[in-house]
Amino acid sequence: MTFCNMKPKSGNRFRVCGTPSRTGCITCKIRRVKCGEEKPCCKRCTSTGRKCDGYAPVKPSDGSRKSPSSPAKYPSPSPNLDPAEQRLLYFFRTFTAPKLSGYFSPDFWECRVIQATDFEPAIRHAAIAIAAVHQDYVGWQQSKVYDPSIQSFAFRQYTKAISYLYQLMSTQTQHLDITLTACILFISFDCLLGNHESAIIHLKSGLKILEDIKVKKVPGGSSAHEWEREFSPLLLSLGIQAASFANPRQRVDRLALWVALKNAGLSAQPTRFYSLDEARHALNTLTADITADRTAAADRTMDRQSPHPRSNEGLRHIAAMQAWSETFEIFLLESMPEDRTIITKHDLGASLLKLHSLIFSIVIETPEPSHKKFDEVLAHCEFLIAAKINSPFPNENLNFTATMGLIAPLFFTVMRSPNRAIQQRAVDLLSRSPGREGTWDADDALRIAGETAEAAGYYQDFDPPFFSVSGSMSPQSEVGMKSFMEDRMIWPFGEKYHPDLTHRASMVHE
Repeated sequence: MTFCNMKPKSGNRFRVCGTPSRTGCITCKIRRVKCGEEKPCCKRCTSTGRKCDGYAPVKPSDGSRKSPSSPAKYPSPSPNLDPAEQRLLYFFRTFTAPKLSGYFSPDFWECRVIQATDFEPAIRHAAIAIAAVHQDYVGWQQSKVYDPSIQSFAFRQYTKAISYLYQLMSTQTQHLDITLTACILFISFDCLLGNHESAIIHLKSGLKILEDIKVKKVPGGSSAHEWEREFSPLLLSLGIQAASFANPRQRVDRLALWVALKNAGLSAQPTRFYSLDEARHALNTLTADITADRTAAADRTMDRQSPHPRSNEGLRHIAAMQAWSETFEIFLLESMPEDRTIITKHDLGASLLKLHSLIFSIVIETPEPSHKKFDEVLAHCEFLIAAKINSPFPNENLNFTATMGLIAPLFFTVMRSPNRAIQQRAVDLLSRSPGREGTWDADDALRIAGETAEAAGYYQDFDPPFFSVSGSMSPQSEVGMKSFMEDRMIWPFGEKYHPDLTHRASMVHE
């Protein structure tokens, strides 16, 4: 999944008939085209948006047949799993991986990870752990019964995965791709359970590997740089959300984390996008750049105030965000399908990216022009929620992803919107968007936003009522979660309050 170096289709024509490579991937064999044979997913498939179905085991020639006692070249899929592990691994492959891919490329979750679960115990048990969290969440939404044994099972799988990864790293020299894959799964697991400190530890490890690849401290040649291009977008996307919950009192560590995320992004903003994933990576890079600058500026002044929108740095941030928006609009025009009557995954992904860019723009601009953007924010949220509700597939409206989706933007809108009508619309949409998106849980966000707004006198007669604790939390942890979010709610750009909205600072008290 090399988002940042995707190129437009060349004028070269490739043969579409003839004998395909014997060692090519299954998809290229079916299409009868030459396969690049990159592992685990070939570039011929991924660069054209196709799903690579992987590689079949190589059959030995007649002259080199193995005896019945010889071990197979590839181990049988998912060996030595108990029934619960087998069931959850199936659940991951069938339901969880597509949910985690969301509206974007399936190459990582549905190709690399699923293939690795057959042969790498660390990846297999990490995937089972995430599937257990997912199944537990779906069960809670259906029955409202909290089962602590499922989380205990998930943590045992998570511990197994870490143990297997340590074994792999101690016995062999070069497994950066497996290490980075496991790192992304660990971050996802921790974020989905609200283990912010642990998620940041894994995030730092992954970013350190990427940095070592960049400065050529690790062997691997061209493969290492392919891994950098593949894993940087994933780590950056996960890292932006995890780092937003970093302890603001640990100023030095927090700034260092944002700088590391900035370094993991693109060295320069593209002047043209060729896929949604490339546009997403560019937007995440811009987010990390701006957040690192704003965090450094706030630390320099020691008053937690970010650059004023009319300062030189503030104007540069606004111009960069506008440039991204213009480039994205051109991409959407160029990629618009002829049939506009059907809503596609591409349409939904584009709407989500527009939503995120609008929120970022609101934060860095002056209040006056940003106020009218809240209507656009809610329009995109309404479009995305309606598409999920109208889906014929079961539980499609139940979000489950490790990265930012709708919950954080809607929470932000409730807390920062300029009038009551917009606030009420945002809360209503939040109540119709159940799910867990990384560190965000819709029920928790809805309850906390409602309590905070009501305490400030905004919703004394609000209807409908705010929901209670979500299935991911025991009642004893509810107070702690509320305190944690109020103390660290610094999403998305680092400041704990807006200079013009100090009357709402009770949400994020020191």
